[in-house]
Amino acid sequence: SVMVPGFSMPGNDRGGRIFNQVSKLAGVQPEGSKYSNPIFTLFQPPDFVYVINIVLSLLAILFAFDCISGEKESQTLKLMLTNSIPRDVILIGKWIGGTLSLLIPFMLSFAIGVLLVAIRPNIGMTGDAFSRVMLIFIFALLYISVFFLIGLVFSTFSARSSTALILSLFAWVFFVLIIPNLAPVISRQFVQLKTSDAIVQESERMESEMMHEAWKDGKGDNAAKTIQKMKEELPGKIQELEDRWLRGLDNQVKLAMNIARVSPSSAYIFASSAVSGTGVADYAKVKDEILRYRQLLGDSRKKFVVDDTSKPIPMLYIKVLKENMPLYEDRRLGLTESVNGAIVDFAILAVYLIVLFMIAFLKFLNYDVK
Repeated sequence: SVMVPGFSMPGNDRGGRIFNQVSKLAGVQPEGSKYSNPIFTLFQPPDFVYVINIVLSLLAILFAFDCISGEKESQTLKLMLTNSIPRDVILIGKWIGGTLSLLIPFMLSFAIGVLLVAIRPNIGMTGDAFSRVMLIFIFALLYISVFFLIGLVFSTFSARSSTALILSLFAWVFFVLIIPNLAPVISRQFVQLKTSDAIVQESERMESEMMHEAWKDGKGDNAAKTIQKMKEELPGKIQELEDRWLRGLDNQVKLAMNIARVSPSSAYIFASSAVSGTGVADYAKVKDEILRYRQLLGDSRKKFVVDDTSKPIPMLYIKVLKENMPLYEDRRLGLTESVNGAIVDFAILAVYLIVLFMIAFLKFLNYDVK
C-alpha cells in the first residue's frame, strides 16, 4: 500500500516547498510492506513460488542423488548393463521416470488448486490471468527438472550415494540461498550509491540555500527576482539530482539481477514474477503511475478540497469531497510485455536443462559400474 500525502501535491497557486511538489523520492511513501519483517530479506514470503523454489527443488535433489550411485552400490546397475541396453537409454529413462514421479503429483495438485480458485464466485479468472498462471506452471516444471538433473549429475560423478547427497545439498544451498542473497551485496560494492535519505536532504539543502538568498535580499524587486529565479531553476536541479540517483539505482538493481541469474533459483523467481505482474518492471510502472496520480491530485485539488462552511471560521477548515476526487487507475504491464520480460530467465533455465543433461550423459558413458 502507498500513501500520497496531501502536502506533497503540486500546485502553482499554493505555497509550500518546491521540493515536495517536484520530488520523485518524497511524498510517495510505501507503508505496510512485507519487508518490514526482517526475515523476508533472507527468505521469500511463503507463496506458490516459494514452495516450488525451496520445497520441490529440494525434493528433486532427494529423488535424484542416488539414481546412478545408489544402483552401483546395490550392484543392480552392473546387472542392468550386462544386457544389451544402451547407457543413453538407461540415463534418459532415469531422468524421465524420476522427473515424472515428481511432476505428476505436482500437476494434479496444481490442477486442483486452479480449479478451486476458478470456481470461487468472488474471483474472476480472466483469459489473461489464466495465461499467466499457465506460464508460471511451465516455469515450475522446467525448474523442478533442472534440480532433478543437478542431483543426477552428482550421482554420475560419485561412486557412493552419500557423497552424491552431500554434493547435491551443497549445490542446492549455493544456488537457492547463497547466490540470490549474495548478489545484492556484490552489486552494492561495484555500484555505490548514497541513500535516498541523503538525496532528499541534499535537495532540501539546495532549496534552503536559495531561500536564504531570497531572504537576504529583503523585500522589493531583488527578492522577487530571486524567488522567481528559484522557482525556475530549482525544479530542474532537484529532478537532475534525483534522476541521476535513480539511474544509478537502476544500474545497481540490474547488476544484482544479472549476478543472481547464475542461479536457476533466481531465474525462476524473476521469470515467475515478471509474468505474474510483480517483477521489477511492474514495480517501476506502479511508481510512475503513482507519481502521475499525485500530479493529477494536485491539478484537480480545487474540485475536491473546499472550505468547510459548517465551521465558525471556514477558511481555517477544509472539507474533502470524495465523490469529486479523481480515481487511481491501476495500469499494469500487458501480457506481451510481461512475457518479453521473462524470456531471458526462461532461456537461462532451458540452457541449464540442456547443459546439465549433456554433462550427466557424457559422464555416464564412461561411468565405472564396478
